[in-house]
Amino acid sequence: MIKTTIIFGTDAVRHYDETDEVPVPETLDEIDGTVIRKEFSTKEVRDAYMKALEDYDGYNEYRIVDFEETPDKTLDIRVKEVLGEGALVSLYLWMGIEVLQERISDMDDEAVWKMFGGVMKPGKIRGNIRVIHNRLNNLPDDYQPE
Repeated sequence: MIKTTIIFGTDAVRHYDETDEVPVPETLDEIDGTVIRKEFSTKEVRDAYMKALEDYDGYNEYRIVDFEETPDKTLDIRVKEVLGEGALVSLYLWMGIEVLQERISDMDDEAVWKMFGGVMKPGKIRGNIRVIHNRLNNLPDDYQPE
């Protein structure tokens, strides 16, 4: 997410240039102009908007005051957020691990390797899934069914 503040209007821009402060609503009541806070989903969308402003330049004054780019959330952060959404998420996770463990136990190493994009060895993946399964079922990490 990319956010920016844009000041429109000759008087509002002059106020910003003279004070280095974005005009607040009370100030805008007294002078000509407006301040908007835009959010863009991608850099490309932001760049297109900025290009349109450049094409508009000369007809009315404006200032782009700031850009704030929120970095994409990591997978770890997204998983933690999802886990906090309620009891059903835990049920789905538990069942997903059950199904995953069953599925990869029947797969050959090459298929497991491809499934996980080659990020680690199939034996390590199976071991990690078993530990997660055991923890979700309140079993010792090294427990293996017979």
